[in-house]
Amino acid sequence: MTAGPSGTPVDTGRPHPARVHDYLLGGKDHYPVDQALGEQVPEPAKVGVAQNRAFMHRSAGWAARAGIDQCLDIGTGITLQPRDRAEVARFFDGLDMVDPGLVPAPRWHNGTPPPETLDATDTIHAGVGRVR
Repeated sequence: MTAGPSGTPVDTGRPHPARVHDYLLGGKDHYPVDQALGEQVPEPAKVGVAQNRAFMHRSAGWAARAGIDQCLDIGTGITLQPRDRAEVARFFDGLDMVDPGLVPAPRWHNGTPPPETLDATDTIHAGVGRVR
């Protein structure tokens, strides 16, 4: 076991569904045991994982274009794609961004000061958009 981000133990000797999912999507947040199980997943299921992710992208974009200005994605806590700022920004096409705009998540705040330092590896971006 190793310590996770919050200091809680992470069992790296047993596969975890979220990390296997990350592996199947080409992510970086998995261990060899997760990759080994992911490689055993039947090909049609691997295609289904990719189709599910594509649906999430399409539906979030549709919701934003339709004027739905609040969406909540309750996930596993493991960062998955998209990681690239430009990809995340596409979800806000056609919306007016609320200050401070699309920024690394620790810098997005609502009346509280942002942290003094950020980890150089921060890849989660956050923002709020309003319908014009």
